[in-house]
Amino acid sequence: VFMLGKFGNKMPRESASLSGGEKAVISVALLMALQSAYASPFYLFDEIDANMDAERTERLGEFLNKWGKTSQIRHSDIKGPEYHRSL
Repeated sequence: VFMLGKFGNKMPRESASLSGGEKAVISVALLMALQSAYASPFYLFDEIDANMDAERTERLGEFLNKWGKTSQIRHSDIKGPEYHRSL
């Protein structure tokens, strides 16, 4: 799958040149966009925050909390609770 990602004021870049955290963000965004057409009542994520820094992890947690109001979301992570508050 070929994807372009644009973060902040940076130029769009192809997925091969994105960082691991950026790839994770784009992957979750793509999955949620596809699922918005055919929503599922349950989502299970495994270590999606592994390559993310603290800021992106927190923003992902906020997004999943918002998404979780209409679907049940479960996740596992490799980072301790002191690393992030939102997930």
